[in-house]
Amino acid sequence: MDYRIANIKPHDIDQTGIVTFTDGTNTGLSANQEICEAYGYTYDNRSGVCRLNQQFEASIEREFNRETNKVMGTSNEVETGGRNVLITGENNLIGGMSRNGFVTGTENQINSSVQNASVFGYNGEATRQSEFVIGGGMERLPWSDTYVYANRQMSIIELAGVTTGNTATNLTVNGDGSSYIPVKNNSIVGYEIYMTRFEFGGSSGTAGNYSYRNLKGVARIDNAYSMDFTTGMTRNIAKYPSSGGTNGSMSMVDVSVSDGVQAMTIQVSDRNNVRNIWSAIVYIHEMVSTSTTF
Repeated sequence: MDYRIANIKPHDIDQTGIVTFTDGTNTGLSANQEICEAYGYTYDNRSGVCRLNQQFEASIEREFNRETNKVMGTSNEVETGGRNVLITGENNLIGGMSRNGFVTGTENQINSSVQNASVFGYNGEATRQSEFVIGGGMERLPWSDTYVYANRQMSIIELAGVTTGNTATNLTVNGDGSSYIPVKNNSIVGYEIYMTRFEFGGSSGTAGNYSYRNLKGVARIDNAYSMDFTTGMTRNIAKYPSSGGTNGSMSMVDVSVSDGVQAMTIQVSDRNNVRNIWSAIVYIHEMVSTSTTF
């Protein structure tokens, strides 16, 4: 966006709609009423901040978006607050306040406030932080005499965490401490986990010891978000030392997060006084019923 006044221009809009500015060097700057309104925003006299005006001219918003977003194809949309995103294809959507996203294909979506996600294919939806999604196609199967109404997709998510004792600990997305794997009701979620446990110290630990494990299972999430987990297979792929070494424990569990959102994650534990870094790659095969409850 070009400078319109006083060598200062909009730089960012936070989740509450407050607009901050840059002079080309410094960011996070506030603006007075004259500057705020020159860019089509609304000046809040009571709080002394510049706010997003939902009625400002569409041309100004498009100009702001072009600075950080790249949209190619037809009928693609980036909602207000989406930044640093790339869309190619048709009928795709990146939700408001989502950042650093990439969507290509048809009728794909990154939900609002989901960061660092990528969606490919047809009818995929990123609902989790740092998620990689491949959409499974149309909701119905037009070549079948009996139409099947369900959304299908596969995802890849990284979960990580640190333990310093034997307390069971829930891993989080990229180890951020708060993000899990949200789920939808009336869904079947198959998962395969590859887990690395790396010892880096502790009075009972040995730096450099490790274990590498694999777990396969499936979760059934009913209409009330009650989850039933079935473990199909676990295997210990490798550990060091190979004789007498430790694998630790892991299992998929359900988690309740804020605003009534239900999620799942991996819970891990090991011995007391052992410091571990845990890293899991989780492959998810998800089918969500859109016409049947159970």
